[in-house]
Amino acid sequence: MEAANIFKENQMLTLRLARELYGKRIICTSSEDRHNIPHVLEFIVGSITTLWDHAATQPCDGYLNRQAYWKAIFTKSQVLKSKNTYVLLDHNGKCMYTAHDPKESGLYNEPTFTGSDIDREVYYVEA
Repeated sequence: MEAANIFKENQMLTLRLARELYGKRIICTSSEDRHNIPHVLEFIVGSITTLWDHAATQPCDGYLNRQAYWKAIFTKSQVLKSKNTYVLLDHNGKCMYTAHDPKESGLYNEPTFTGSDIDREVYYVEA
């Protein structure tokens, strides 16, 4: 499937919708800079967790995990931001997309998954 077909369906991947898609195969794309070609990704929706909690599962040299490293260097506002940011994992645990607090961008009414930048929302269709 090509990116244009996915955009035509006009279904943005929000946190709420992603939770309903758990275990289902979806095909996604997001708008990119005019110099980039949109990527089309197909995967099975896995779990959704906060960026903060996901960091606790990631290795980090010299620390118990990435979350422990963040605790050492993050300000309180950075910790809060990571606790209000969600990551969508595929069924293998690979991080696919990030959904930010809508107050952060002011672009969306609810947490919406984005691609390379906070203003590049992800569109999807069920496979």
